[in-house]
Amino acid sequence: MKLTGSIRNYFRRSEFAKNVLTLMTGTVLAQIIPLAVSPFLTRIYSPDDFGLFSLYLSVSGMIAVIATGRYEIAIILPKKDEEAINVVSLSFFITLGLFVLLFIPVIFANKQITVMLNNPGISNWLYLIPVTVLFSGIIQSLTYWLNRKEKYREISVIRVSQAVSINGVQLFSDKLVSAGLIVGNIIGQGAAFILQ
Repeated sequence: MKLTGSIRNYFRRSEFAKNVLTLMTGTVLAQIIPLAVSPFLTRIYSPDDFGLFSLYLSVSGMIAVIATGRYEIAIILPKKDEEAINVVSLSFFITLGLFVLLFIPVIFANKQITVMLNNPGISNWLYLIPVTVLFSGIIQSLTYWLNRKEKYREISVIRVSQAVSINGVQLFSDKLVSAGLIVGNIIGQGAAFILQ
């Protein structure tokens, strides 16, 4: 009893512990939602749909890593907010530049990219990869900004909202489009972008 009470008191007094608990709760919830929904998704979508989704996530994920030029990591470092805002602006500018640059090969070399990826079903979805990268870069930068401003509750709410949006759309968009997994992912990122 005393040990439980002392732990509870520690969390009440320690701002650091509260922040860690807040972020941990949001992250855990954001991870539990896809796990809970996955048995339903496997009944709705075919293995081909999951293969297409995995390919889409792989390509967009590899590019999204460099979407901000990794400048989002530096957002936390400056002592003054004015300098940090400049870093945020730079990361936005790089993300926007990459967004525009990605459209060039997607428009002019769509067939070649499709052949290279060895999946004809990805052809039309390649046009959405720049959008996914744009959302990813902006979300990364804004998450670091929120972290700098110690808005841990907002970060948790955004993570959970993104997971709910992605999985909700994936569950209910199968009647509209066979690639509802991709559509759900993009709409979930859009929801996280709006909430930022």
